Amino acid sequence: MIIHGQVEPNASFLFVIDPATAEQRVDQFLTSRFPDYSRSYFQQLILTKCVSKNNITVTKPSTAICQDDTILITFPPARVIQPEAIFQETALVTVLHTTEHFMVIYKPPYLLVHPPSTTSAAVTLIDWIKQNHHDIAHVGIVDRPGIVHRLDKDTSGIMIITRTNHAHTVFNNLFKERTIQKTYHALVEGHPEPEGVINLAIGRNPANRTKMAAFAADGDHEALTKKHKIKIRHALTHFKVLQYFQDMSLVEIKPTTGRTHQIRVHMAAVGHPIIGDQTYGKKSPLIDRQALHAHSLQFNFDDTQHFFTNPVPADIQTIIDSLQSAV
Repeated sequence: MIIHGQVEPNASFLFVIDPATAEQRVDQFLTSRFPDYSRSYFQQLILTKCVSKNNITVTKPSTAICQDDTILITFPPARVIQPEAIFQETALVTVLHTTEHFMVIYKPPYLLVHPPSTTSAAVTLIDWIKQNHHDIAHVGIVDRPGIVHRLDKDTSGIMIITRTNHAHTVFNNLFKERTIQKTYHALVEGHPEPEGVINLAIGRNPANRTKMAAFAADGDHEALTKKHKIKIRHALTHFKVLQYFQDMSLVEIKPTTGRTHQIRVHMAAVGHPIIGDQTYGKKSPLIDRQALHAHSLQFNFDDTQHFFTNPVPADIQTIIDSLQSAV
């Protein structure tokens, strides 16, 4: 059964591929059949062996489907997260501003925006939304209600949550058109130039698919894509140093594009990884996460300009205060 676009847990569906839907990826096909869910949701289902083709389990989202193939999908059991756990893990989530159409919130570090898999028991920002804002449950796509952008788990800062489908459409377009100005503050290793632009493409690291990597902007991306089966996309980041310290710098960063791990990959690629970033830099005794904070958002919504800002949290501010006292 499907209610408001949401499929009941454990429900199964069988499809026979006709000529009109043949010759495409299986994850694309499933997304077209259940448009209220994200494509990444079906990629997760495929990786957790919930999809089969001609009675053989599908293991790759890129698996091609052909005419007369049979596709069986079984939706997973419902995620069960105790309300007490949600309350405890999301206690620091703060609503900074609310309107009829959207909210602006502070996402603390260590909190995922959405589950990394359909079987994950980790508390997420989506769990907070579902528990505290029932009116958002049917805004946007089912598996990510109200979500139009994200922050990495260990990145703190300001986020937009949509409260209406009108706002969801508008913000999706604003992000797609790159008309929302996002500003981050970060502590980075060493001393970058006072200001600059990083123009390096970003794609999956061929040697480690859990990481991203930077590629020359004018490189032969088509050949690399074919060789390594990765998607390489244009990425642009502007930065300006706010203050130099002995062996690190406080930097203001404005990404024009929104690629996965963009700021972290770009700063590491130019020799100035973010302090505490154990994926693209190294562990730090000063902080147990990357010292990266989404500081402000500026945008035009329904002909009205909006600007929201949020100061860095205590763990980053404590480092800054200590470095400033040593200058």
